[in-house]
Amino acid sequence: MMIMAADTIDTSWACPQCTFKNHIGNKACEMCQYPKPGVNTLDQDQPPSESATLKFKKLIQNAASTSKLFNTAATTATASTSTSNGTHGGATATKSVQELEEEIEILHLQKEDLRKLVSERTQELDSLKKLDHEHQNVRQRWQEHEEKVGNELSNVRSYTEELKREVEELKTQNRHLQSKSTSHDVLKN
Repeated sequence: MMIMAADTIDTSWACPQCTFKNHIGNKACEMCQYPKPGVNTLDQDQPPSESATLKFKKLIQNAASTSKLFNTAATTATASTSTSNGTHGGATATKSVQELEEEIEILHLQKEDLRKLVSERTQELDSLKKLDHEHQNVRQRWQEHEEKVGNELSNVRSYTEELKREVEELKTQNRHLQSKSTSHDVLKN
């Protein structure tokens, strides 16, 4: 009798929007995120008070301390199922409803953790893209500045060459004038 009761326990609810069978503990549909009928939507928007990891640990602890009575009923159900399937000696292991619910809950927690991780990684990637864009802008400005300085340096070099030629020309003129002056002084005396 107890086995029959365990088999008839409804552990899911059908989404009114997409008809997907959701775990009884879900507050919204896994497929379309439609809120579970009869659940206060204000509770869904509030962040959970416990981290998913802490919930996972508590769930594992609860799974380890499952009552022996339920395990006995599950063992009896497994034995009767394996006998009816023609497998003897427990070759096929059947999980109890509680174990399946716990596995589903663990998977939900892992899914939640993965969603958070993907969200964090997406934000990091977005910030890296933004930094890369800023880096490219700075690099472009630096290259433009380098070209401008290179042009100015080239102009300064050509101007310096012009000044050197003028200085040489002036030196030549100065020597010529000095030699004339010396010649003129010699002639005067």
